[in-house]
Amino acid sequence: MGRALALGSALLLSGTGAQAASSPAQQVFNRVSQLIETNYGGLSTVDRVALAAEYQKRLDAVCNGAADCAEAKAYPVIQAEVTALGDEHTFFQTPEDYKEFSASASGGNRLQFGVKLARLDGENRVVTEVVPGSAAEEGD
Repeated sequence: MGRALALGSALLLSGTGAQAASSPAQQVFNRVSQLIETNYGGLSTVDRVALAAEYQKRLDAVCNGAADCAEAKAYPVIQAEVTALGDEHTFFQTPEDYKEFSASASGGNRLQFGVKLARLDGENRVVTEVVPGSAAEEGD
């Protein structure tokens, strides 16, 4: 089963062109590349260290050495890096996409999975409703 790459870790990638004082774009790229190198558990046989080095060059070109390169400028580079893994079950979500996904998975306005969820003890979720005709109902 694939994994979504979350931006929760503050780990830095070593061995790339990253400098000590890095831009927001570099910081997010470093976190995602580190997660790919150390936490990816999919079936891709791509050399993940070489992959990070290749996409570091692309980020360098996008940011053109700007110390204040915005985080959002890294998103297309990260998306391409994750896609280059060749694993259709692993994907990257921008913070906005992840927020929308989380809302839909926790009973938000958009029903993505065919279930409505509620929080239980502030963290765990419990299914409160299966939407008729949804994939969730068919899998029941």
